[in-house]
Amino acid sequence: MIFGRRKRKPISIPAKPVKEWKYTTCNYCSTGCAIELGLGEDGRIVTSRGHAGADVNRGKLCIKGLLEHELFESSGRGTVPLARDKAHLPFQPTSWDAALDATAAKIKDIQAKYGRDAFAVVSTGQLLTE
Repeated sequence: MIFGRRKRKPISIPAKPVKEWKYTTCNYCSTGCAIELGLGEDGRIVTSRGHAGADVNRGKLCIKGLLEHELFESSGRGTVPLARDKAHLPFQPTSWDAALDATAAKIKDIQAKYGRDAFAVVSTGQLLTE
């Protein structure tokens, strides 16, 4: 046999008990596939699946969508905003209010210096992954 496996073993997907399914949109790309996230008994996300009634993906998901649920427990996931005073200083944890106030002040500074059209916001549920 040139390609493939000589002895085929069936692919097994471990059973993950789901108490409830929540409908949402996949956040990986701008396609915006309809996805359902399965919540376990403790309310944590344990699995994901495509939503069959959606025209955009008709229940199918790419590998990124199939593994979407793993994002919520991944190591290195940001849980608090980080800020720094100067570009050469390390980031430090800060409060959400302080981070949003600093962002708003910087936007106002840019608009005051270069005009109101100098700053724009692209709004999409997939903004953080593209």
